[in-house]
Amino acid sequence: MLHFADAKHLIDPLNQFCYIINPIYAFSMGIVKISLSTVLFSNGWLLKEEMLTLLISGCVFWILVVIVQSRTISTKINNIYSNLNNKDPLRNSKSEDIDVQTERSRLVSTNDIEFVLAVRDLTKLYGNFPALQKLTFGISGNECFGLLGVNGAGKTTTFDILTGVRFATSGSATVDGVNVNAGPAIGYCPQFDAIPLELTGRQVLKLVARLNGLSDVSTRIRQILHAIRLEEHVDKLIKNYSGGQRRRISIGLALLTRSSLIMLDEPTAGIDPSTRRQIWNLLQAIRQQGIAILLTSHSMEECEELCSRIAFLNKGLMIGIGSSQHLKSRFGGSFLLAITISNPSEEITQKLNQIVGEEFENAKMLDDPSASSILRWEIPKSDDGIWGKLFRQAQNLADTYNGSPSDLNLPRIVDFTLTQNSLEQVFLRLSGKELEH
Repeated sequence: MLHFADAKHLIDPLNQFCYIINPIYAFSMGIVKISLSTVLFSNGWLLKEEMLTLLISGCVFWILVVIVQSRTISTKINNIYSNLNNKDPLRNSKSEDIDVQTERSRLVSTNDIEFVLAVRDLTKLYGNFPALQKLTFGISGNECFGLLGVNGAGKTTTFDILTGVRFATSGSATVDGVNVNAGPAIGYCPQFDAIPLELTGRQVLKLVARLNGLSDVSTRIRQILHAIRLEEHVDKLIKNYSGGQRRRISIGLALLTRSSLIMLDEPTAGIDPSTRRQIWNLLQAIRQQGIAILLTSHSMEECEELCSRIAFLNKGLMIGIGSSQHLKSRFGGSFLLAITISNPSEEITQKLNQIVGEEFENAKMLDDPSASSILRWEIPKSDDGIWGKLFRQAQNLADTYNGSPSDLNLPRIVDFTLTQNSLEQVFLRLSGKELEH
């Protein structure tokens, strides 16, 4: 029989090093020692080296776990690291937009408790790369706030910090005055449905309701099902749900959280138009109950429909903020004039293009000069190009060429519209300008 003393000489120095730094290896070596010993446990210090290694390494690894998992400690370490490296995320950025400055000033002069969500100078660095650069905004009750930006603009990073998935390098965020590092209650609907497919809708709702500590679970679930219009399918397995039904369940789970803030990441992505409209109606009803909504979406139509205010992000910076109408009025670079005529022909189209060019400076025709009854022009925005003034010019044009039968060689205008740039055009214009810097 092989004794422990004989086996000890077979231990390679590399193995000795491994079992000192690896508690699992140390444990396995302890088992080997016991199995190779002729007298089991006759010596209480038979495994003294392994036991000492397990004790020390266990304490070290527990300390590391506490450091990694502790939000407070991790935040302080990030701050110390940032200060030592003297990194200023805004060092290469241009001066802030006036609306962004106004929002920052509003946060400075207002306490966190007066906002449902208050974000102050939120910054996230990945090495030398700033994913977020001193993001600042506040959301009040009954407000839907939209975050728009291209991929990599910082939307996902913002959501990760607010939901506790990641730590901010600097700055702070509070929900009803409670720092997000303390884990306040937040209703969250992720971009991809994180729900167990082998359960029914009712089972998932009941599970989350109990995890949230709700007392009258049945009543609450009944209210949620009525709100998301899913009573008929609630007892089906979720794997048999359509995409729209799964999104409604995800929104319902967010509503189960007893919170004044709901965060929605692309809530209608991949949803058919009918279901999308139902979800919009649901979110508008949620706002009427005084619940604030933080929304990200690639759909400009969705943001215009739901959001009371919108913020544009680009490279981690907020480059614009305000209502949809404010952003279009301030950053819209042109107007769109559409004229409907009753006698379309190539000759009439060319004549009308000449008339519009004389009436509106630098007007550019957007359609081919073909025999179309609806023609469009882009009218650049100028200092004196007030919407009302341009509309009166278009109205005078329509009154002048109103379809007199005797003017066979002139266009007969039966209708016209003058509109601002769409929100999507404003966003593309702002993003394009930022990319140039």
